[in-house]
Amino acid sequence: DGQQLSLFACFHAFFRDWGISRKVSYLYRALPGTALLVVGLLAENAGASAMLTVNSHYESLLAAAREKDDRDSEELCLRALAGLQSGKLQYRMRLAEFLWQHRSREAGWAEILRLADDGQTGFADAHLWIVRNALSAEPYQQLTAEQMIDRLNRAIRSAPDTAEAHGLLAQLYPAIGEKLLGEQHLIRAAEADLTYVDALAARLAAEGRLQPGDSRVQRRCEMLLTQLNTAPRNNELRIQLAVLLMLTGRSNNSGRSG
Repeated sequence: DGQQLSLFACFHAFFRDWGISRKVSYLYRALPGTALLVVGLLAENAGASAMLTVNSHYESLLAAAREKDDRDSEELCLRALAGLQSGKLQYRMRLAEFLWQHRSREAGWAEILRLADDGQTGFADAHLWIVRNALSAEPYQQLTAEQMIDRLNRAIRSAPDTAEAHGLLAQLYPAIGEKLLGEQHLIRAAEADLTYVDALAARLAAEGRLQPGDSRVQRRCEMLLTQLNTAPRNNELRIQLAVLLMLTGRSNNSGRSG
């Protein structure tokens, strides 16, 4: 059973790491999670409802470990969840990010690369993580624009409506002279997430192509008004709305002058 092997693997990995540190306190802190790991192994033969119960226990234990900054129990819970949900790559991604932040960057990076190379297209979140890291002030591994574009396109093949991937492609394509492709992806990003309408409206308005009755801008303005009703003192929302209204007004003026 593949799931059972994954659970035994995460159990073995923890005690292998403990064997290096030999800190007895780690074992005491990990006892609750170890007990649940054993329950998880037994629950695999008890049906889906039992597995859901075990998962919820691990999530509760994970939240408690994070509240106490108990990194060892947190890691054990993440490893167990990744084993119990071996078919859901987001659980492995959570573990990979934990390793990156709290253990070693090498271990986290290696796991994220494995996720990005999983199957034909890889895991979309892993591709996005790698590109975000490459664009950061201190990238772990530098990538060319073409390499980042390749990863983002693989992310889109895995999850076509990922707004962030389209938004990043909208920034990267013009950098290699593909302005039209960049705009196409910005449109896709705005369709998936209205917050990208701000950038799309600014680009269209700069070229005099923003239509007065653009439905995307109207929906975005309605969204901002709704958000302002619940947070009337949020100046950032107010500025975003004012900019969109200004751009629409500028477009109207351009249309009348033409």
